[in-house]
Order: sequence, then structure tokens, then C-alpha cells
Amino acid sequence: MKKIIALFLCLATAAFAASCSLFRPPVSSESESGTGKETSSTGEDLQPADLLREAQGRIDVYRELDFAGKTLTVVCPRETVDVYQPTETGSSLAGARVLRNVNAAGAVGAELKIMYTRGDVSAELRTTADSGDLYADLVSLPQNRIGVLAKGGYLQNLVELPYAAIRGDNYNNTAYSPSSQIYGVYGDFNFDPSYLYCVYYNAALCRDRGADVRSLYAEGKWNVEEFLKILRALDGSLGEKEYGFAWASAELGSENRIADLVFSASGLKYLRAEGSAFADVLSPAAEEAVSAAREMISLRRLSVTDMIYGEDAFTGGALCFCCDTLDYSLSIPASLEWGVLPIPSSDGSVGTLLPATAGMLCMPKSAPTEACGAFLGAFAAFSCGYIPSMFLRDVFAASARSSSALSVMKEIIASSVCDLAFIEAPAYVYVAAASYGAVRTAVKSGRTVAEIAEGLTAQANAELGR
Repeated sequence: MKKIIALFLCLATAAFAASCSLFRPPVSSESESGTGKETSSTGEDLQPADLLREAQGRIDVYRELDFAGKTLTVVCPRETVDVYQPTETGSSLAGARVLRNVNAAGAVGAELKIMYTRGDVSAELRTTADSGDLYADLVSLPQNRIGVLAKGGYLQNLVELPYAAIRGDNYNNTAYSPSSQIYGVYGDFNFDPSYLYCVYYNAALCRDRGADVRSLYAEGKWNVEEFLKILRALDGSLGEKEYGFAWASAELGSENRIADLVFSASGLKYLRAEGSAFADVLSPAAEEAVSAAREMISLRRLSVTDMIYGEDAFTGGALCFCCDTLDYSLSIPASLEWGVLPIPSSDGSVGTLLPATAGMLCMPKSAPTEACGAFLGAFAAFSCGYIPSMFLRDVFAASARSSSALSVMKEIIASSVCDLAFIEAPAYVYVAAASYGAVRTAVKSGRTVAEIAEGLTAQANAELGR
């Protein structure tokens, strides 16, 4: 079994590396980017053959394991099936995911079966477990369902999983403390560019209006205060068919999402895994983030409806700034002079929030721990760094013609953070109200966070047992 899989791996790896060997994005020069900060993404950074060797080297430790062709089933919602097993393999990202699956399964001697459901995964898992059956070996669940299912006893604590090394660098542990139990994991193995948001800018329009956003970013001054200054100046200087700022995605239409992104970009957490759970929510920095989000909403001059059902003003060249997901970059025409920046923060730092709907990989209570742990460990090890880089390769091929945009996107991907509130709070009424509920309500109501959270935190701490 191992010999057959190994032969297939060699052939597939050679074919994929050969097909990608001509990819050489240009190296930015200092004069091209105008900054020293945006020159780190080079052709060498994105060479598939080198990245592939690194990925394969990371899973060598698993190659001594052999689960004798055991079939492991991964169930995911229909809309995320391409993250686990692409239905088409025409892009670098899709091809990398297919190759990742083959390598991970081959390393542990297991066969991988990806299944998707059109129904509610968490409801199906609950129903199946209650009947005494195994729903799947691994399940992809949105963050906001994990805490509820874990509290109900349906999920395994992945920290105790053999071979998986959940505390390692291959996983995103930004929501947890070193002593936390972990029931769902995120990393490059389930990286989805539609999870991560950024600010796109029209370089020509910004230049015409005197907004040197690239220099602000390079100097560490790309922050909420400077962004709002630019938007205020644009507010009175735009032509009839020109627009300053829009949140382009349907999902971004809500004020809740804007509040979440600005709050997180400022390095704040809705719920801390250790120490004072709501320290950030009750801080002066939270009030500053709320004020900034409120004004950002008021200065949004292009409606979501126009962006979705009308002409795309950004790709048409009439919009200065557009906030959307990383995969929006794949639809921008190469003829447009554009760039990308992180969500502005209070201090110029970068923190890119994974939304409540981001899928995390979990294990039902009755799943076989050793085989699943070995597969998950290899799955995460092979994906780390490699999968997002193949997405950037697709961006370069589609629309980016300099490495500066790719460099910033790499930083955005690397800065992605989870918030424990999205995992834990849905299982507790007061925790939800005292965390993201307090901040979102403050943004929409005009009240302070302190006024809203007062009287809630005591009950919330009691729910958490703190």
C-alpha cells in the first residue's frame, strides 16, 4: 500500500512542480514600490518547487506511520468543499490543495474521503451522535458553533490528540491560552481567502487627491486616524461619479462586521483566554475603536447595493478605497493601478480578524484518535505557508503586476487572528452580550461601551466560571 502511494506521490509532485516552474513574478525595486517595506515578496518567495520541498520535509516525521489504508472521512459544508478538495484544479491554489491531500494521506497510510452536506453540519453531527453513530472522523464547523457543541459534549479536546501537535506553529492558536482546551483548529490547511479582509486602493485616484497611503503604511502610520483624515478630505472633493470608500461584499454590509474588523485591527480582543476576560472591551482603546468605526460607517459613500447589483465602481476606476476579501483581488483587471493595505488600526499595527463564520476543523467525540491525529498533523504540516503562497501566485497571474501587493497580502495572511468570543460566547448569553454585543451596540447606538457592558460582566464571568 505504502509503495503504491509513494509512487503516485512522486509522479504527482514532479508533474505539479514542472507545471509551475515558469512562474517568476518580478522583484520589486526600491524605486518601483516607493518604500522599503513593500519589497519583500520576490520571485524566489513564490517558487512552487522550493515551497513544495519544504512542505514535504515537514511531514517526513509522519512517514513511519502506517494506518493500512484506513479511510478517514472529512465532512464540510457545501460552500467550503473547495478548501478541502477542489472540484476544479485549474488554479495554483486548487492544484496545491489536491497535492496536499495526496501527500498527507500517503504520509500516514490513510485514504481521504471528502464529503459535503447541504444541511446544517452541526445539527447533523448532533443528531448522529445522539443516535450512537459516527458522523465523520473530522468535521469543518464555523467558529460560532464550536463552543456550543463542545459544551454539549460532542467534540474531542484536540490538545490530547496523538501526533497532531496542536500547540505547534502549523496552527492558528491566537484565540487560546497555553492551558486552554481546544475543540477546533484553523491554519493554512483550511485557509480560505474569503475569510480575510483588507483595504484596496486606487493608486491613481489616491495620487490625484494627495493621499500617499503607501508611504503611510511603510512608515507605520497606516492607522484609523490617518485613514479618517483622508476620507474627510475626499468627502468634499469627489466628482459626481466618484466615490471615496465602500464596503463591497454583501457580508460586509452590516455595521457589526465593520465594528469587529476595526476592533480587532487595533489589537483588541472581545474575550481573553486568560486574565481579565473583558479587559479589552472595558478599556479606553475600545471606546476609540468604537468611535472610529462609527465615523467610518458615516463616511461610507457608496452603498453595498450599488457595489453588488450595479457597476463595480472600484474595478471601473471610480472608487478610491474598497474594503473586501483577499479573493476580490482575483477579479481586479490587470489594467487598474491598485494596491492593498490591512484594515487600519489605532496604532498602525496589523491584525486581521477571522470572522465568526470561518471554518475550523474538529473531531467528533467517537472518532478514532490516533489515525485522525496523524492525518491532521500531516495535513497541517504540509499546508503551512505553502497553501497561501499558491493563492498569491494566482493573484499575481490574475491582476498583480508588482510584488508590493503580494508582500502586503502575505503580511495580512500572517496576521490573521481568532477571537475566543466567536468560539465561546454563542454558548453563553451574558458572555455574548458583554463582549462583541457591547461593542457592536455601542457603534450603532452612540452610547459608550462602558455604559452597555456595566452590569453584564459579572454575570458573564459567572457563566465562564471565572
